[in-house]
Amino acid sequence: MRPYEYAYSPIGKRDPFRSVLDDEQAKPSLAVGGRDCGPLCKWDLEQFKLVAVISGMSNPVAMVEDPSGRGYVVRRGTFIGKRNGKVSQIRSGEVIVTEVFKDQMGKPHLNQIVIELPKDEKAKGGEDVDLLGAEVMQ
Repeated sequence: MRPYEYAYSPIGKRDPFRSVLDDEQAKPSLAVGGRDCGPLCKWDLEQFKLVAVISGMSNPVAMVEDPSGRGYVVRRGTFIGKRNGKVSQIRSGEVIVTEVFKDQMGKPHLNQIVIELPKDEKAKGGEDVDLLGAEVMQ
C-alpha cells in the first residue's frame, strides 16, 4: 500500500503568520454600500457645485467642485455623494444623480437630484460647450 501524499496549496488561504488585525487595517475605506468612490464620497451632493459641462459627445463629461475648491471630472456611471449616488445623465447645464434607497418594507426607490450650473455661469454662456457643433449652448 502506498502512503498518502499531501501537497499544500496556499492559494486562497490566509497567511497563518500574519495578524488578522493587519488585514482589517489594510482594507481601503468603502462608502456605504461597499463601493469605493474615493474623495467624491466625502461630501453630500448639495455641497458640490457644477462648474462645467461638455456635451455633444456620446459620453458627455462634467466637472464638479467640492467645498474645498477641488475639481473632479464626472461621467455617466460615476459614484458621487455620501448616499451612493450615481451620475445617470449629463445634460446641457445640469447633471442628474440618482440615489437608490430602501423603505421600511425593503422596496427600492429612486431619488433623482439635479445639480445645475449656477445662474451667473449660464448667463455667461462660456461654461457649457458642444464639441460637435463647436458653439456654446445655452
